[in-house]
Amino acid sequence: MRLSPPYFPPMRSVAILLAGLILWGCPAPQVSTPAGDPVEEIEFSYLQDTNQLYFAVALQPDYFPSRLDSVLIRWTGTDSLRTPDVIALNDSGLTGDILPGDNRYSRKVSNSTPYLANVISSTDTGRVYFQLRLVFRTATDQRNESRYLGNLRPVILRVTGPDTAVRPSSGFDLYLITCQVHDANGLDDIRWVGFRSYHTGLDSFMNGGNPIYLYDDGGSQVLYEPNITSGDSVARDGIYSFQVALGTAATTGTYHWIFEAVDLGGEKSRPVTKQVVIQ
Repeated sequence: MRLSPPYFPPMRSVAILLAGLILWGCPAPQVSTPAGDPVEEIEFSYLQDTNQLYFAVALQPDYFPSRLDSVLIRWTGTDSLRTPDVIALNDSGLTGDILPGDNRYSRKVSNSTPYLANVISSTDTGRVYFQLRLVFRTATDQRNESRYLGNLRPVILRVTGPDTAVRPSSGFDLYLITCQVHDANGLDDIRWVGFRSYHTGLDSFMNGGNPIYLYDDGGSQVLYEPNITSGDSVARDGIYSFQVALGTAATTGTYHWIFEAVDLGGEKSRPVTKQVVIQ
């Protein structure tokens, strides 16, 4: 009996077959998606002292930091239907971000034009609105947010009073000063309005550095004798008044009267200074 010689497939066919087995038997590694929300914290603050808005977003450190392209805030202020200002946050230690590379993206932006179209005004109250947008290479995560403005500090709108006062030769003369104040949280939120009197030549504050209070009482109360009232015309209209009695013993010179309003939450207005010369 004649035996057939053994058959050996061509080497090229064997190589292709082995390659197919290898590809079939070793699937590509899978990248797992972290469980839960990529956002740990969203912070918004209205920094009234510097008139800035502060935004901060803390992200999970393992949530594809290499695939994150940008963190954006779409800010619409007190009206969610306005065209938004687009604010880019950063984690580079710039423009209000404190520590670079800590997965906390933040920024401070001036609450004024031309930096923002949707600025917070001194009369705004209630909620403000913005959208957080995380832009990844293959997807976008966005969510709508709102926050309460909280307690807004009072604002001094106008101060009136004499530029020059002449010391009398006898008795005393009255000089009316007024301070118009606005508080977005209402007039009931104002604790007091007053001024401190600073003598520039003596480099010292008068009245022990304590404020001299103004009143929005319609002149209904006698503050000191003889029957001197605040001189206020209309009660609870936001205009605070006081009659300064200038006597013969008054110290002459140039004064800076520094006006301030304080609300029930302890927030202070920006001071307004009026210069008065007493002769």
